[in-house]
Amino acid sequence: MEKSLSVRFFMLVALFTALFCGPAFARDAGSGIGAGLILSGPTGFSGKYWMGGKNAVDGAMTWSSGSNNGLNGGGYLYLHADYLIHKFGLIKVKKGRLPVYYGLGAKLWLVNNAGAGARVPFGLSYIFAGYPLDIFLELVPGLNIVPNVDFDMDGAFGVRYYFK
Repeated sequence: MEKSLSVRFFMLVALFTALFCGPAFARDAGSGIGAGLILSGPTGFSGKYWMGGKNAVDGAMTWSSGSNNGLNGGGYLYLHADYLIHKFGLIKVKKGRLPVYYGLGAKLWLVNNAGAGARVPFGLSYIFAGYPLDIFLELVPGLNIVPNVDFDMDGAFGVRYYFK
């Protein structure tokens, strides 16, 4: 039940942002700063900063209060940051843009035993035409370095709203 309350809270924050910040503070997706939600193992906040036409930095912060996380019980905080390169024009769409992206990043989780590792995200991001919104889907192979060395695979779906 606690997890469903967290998801409802995040959805309410996203809805409030989209409705009340509106076009006066909006800019086209694909430039500037975006904030929104990421749905992966745990659900949380996602952000993205475009550094130019094809390059961006993104990150996420999520929290899991469940005990089925494979990280020695209890809840945990998860953070990641990635440098991304976008390839536009590989996939044609009638409206908007659909770049393929890839990158390199780092991840950190805080639980009884903290851990850290590297990420290599691959994804698609649909950038809506005429509205400051994007949605994304990604697969992320990873290398956990601390406390033990092993490989893992993550995936995520998310949405972001872009501000001036």
